[in-house]
Formats: sequence, structure tokens, C-alpha cells
Amino acid sequence: MTRVPAILLGICLAGLAALFGAVWLGEALAAPAPPPGIAVVEGAGPAEILSAFVGVPYRADGAASDDGRWIHWISPEKTLKTPGFNCSGFVVAAVRQLTGLDIPLSLAAFDRDDDSGLDAPLGADWDFGLDLLLNLAPPSTLKPAPNGPKLSKGPNGRPVGWGADVHSEEFVEILNSLEKGKVHIVAISKPDRRFKGGLSYYHVALIHADHEGGKWIYQATGRAGVHKIDLGNPAGVATIRRYFPAIPGGGRKAQFATLGFDWIVAQMNGFEGVLAARAADREAAAQNALAAQTQ
Repeated sequence: MTRVPAILLGICLAGLAALFGAVWLGEALAAPAPPPGIAVVEGAGPAEILSAFVGVPYRADGAASDDGRWIHWISPEKTLKTPGFNCSGFVVAAVRQLTGLDIPLSLAAFDRDDDSGLDAPLGADWDFGLDLLLNLAPPSTLKPAPNGPKLSKGPNGRPVGWGADVHSEEFVEILNSLEKGKVHIVAISKPDRRFKGGLSYYHVALIHADHEGGKWIYQATGRAGVHKIDLGNPAGVATIRRYFPAIPGGGRKAQFATLGFDWIVAQMNGFEGVLAARAADREAAAQNALAAQTQ
């Protein structure tokens, strides 16, 4: 997926952060309008909000625009007539409804480490899913806690990312430890020869840990569109493992974090300054390179 040009919407949300310490809005804040065909009842809880998206077809590169139109990530100016999400498009649209925040696609897709642009050594957008996770969830909530770089070499020399192997007992243990009543985001990585670094964070999904012990993953896939599976039982875990089959030698990792309202507000409020600073750094680097050439 190609990131869209970064544009900050003129939204001041500093006063709202004090209202919501949790990861989820409840009913106090009116959410942005959902895209056509998705009916979210005012005051609905996370299960009802997320279930409203179930059944939306899969569309490669499909998303909802900042103003609620069906679009492709790569061409947000063009309105599509029919619905469709890819995995990341669904996550952003759902998080808008969960938080009541009008999250720009450009912020959700922001390249946090400036290391996955078109000419990046590891490949364009190789860590898109991890960037999206960290743009929506505070790093302090990461499970498991990262113990190295986001791309490293496993024991067999295969590139590996952050997280727990989907086919490991650690994966189940983390699922069981997710805080009840909250919504969590997961980014999945795998060895991927399409990218120069040999790895991609290629899939994202949301998990609602309900108070009855359910661990409901909501995701958009080419096989089933937007759907949900209860990972709170062995049958559900077996099902999700069929969606993400084991790779010889391991390497299909799942990195979890908890959605954070305050975190997203802080990202939105600071986004314009981050973009300005990055542009200034690039301009300075270009001028230094030009000066070196003329010496």
C-alpha cells in the first residue's frame, strides 16, 4: 500500500483529551459520520460499533476518506460508488467511530521513523502496519515488549519483526492477558521477499476484549471481507491460524497494543509540527549535499 501525501486537517482537540482517559469514547463525543451503508447507533459500545462494519466487502487499497467517502488510499480524491476496505482502511474507519476523532488517513499512515519511503533501503512501506499501530496506540502498551529492532535476524537467519509468533503459546498468553473492556490493535509481520529488507508488517486488525472473556478480532481480508472471530477459545485460535499459516522456520509475528484516545489526540495536535520539522531537515540535507558537490 502506498502512503497518501501528509495533510493535517485543522482540528484542535486539546480540550477533549481531559474528557477521556480510556481507549474508547463511550457516548460523550459525537463520532465522525461513517461511510455510506454503515449504520453506527449513537451511544453504542465497542462491540456494537465494530459489528456495524461486519459484512463490508474487501477491496484492495480500500478505505474511507477523511470526509466519509469510499476511496482508495492511493487516490483519495476519487470517490468510489461501492463499499470496500482493505485491512488498514477498516481499522482507521473503525477507530474513528470508537474514539469520536476525525483521524486523517495521512496521520494514521505516517511514516514514524522516515524509513519506508519510495527509496527506503528496506523497501517502500515495509513497516506500514507497525507505523499504523504506533500512530493509534501508545508504545507503553506494546505486548510483548520489543527487545530489539523492528527488523532483526532470527536464529535461522530469517528476517523477523516484533511480536509473538502466531503459532506459539506466547500468542495465546498475550490474547488472554488483554485488558477486558478495551479495544486493542494488532500488526502482523512476516518474511517477505517483495521487500528489500525481506520483511513486511502487512496486516492490521482490531481486537475487542469483552467482559465475558471473548477476544473478538475484527479484520478485513480478501477471503471474507470484514468479519469477526472469537479468539477467546481454542476453535477461534485455530481459525485465525489458518488465516495466517505457519512459515517454515517461524517468523509470522503478531505485535499487540491498546488503542489510546489521549495518544491519538497528541499525535493529531503535534502532526503539523512534526511534518514541518521533517521538511526542514530534508531541505537542509539537500542544501548540504548541493554544497558538497560544488566544493
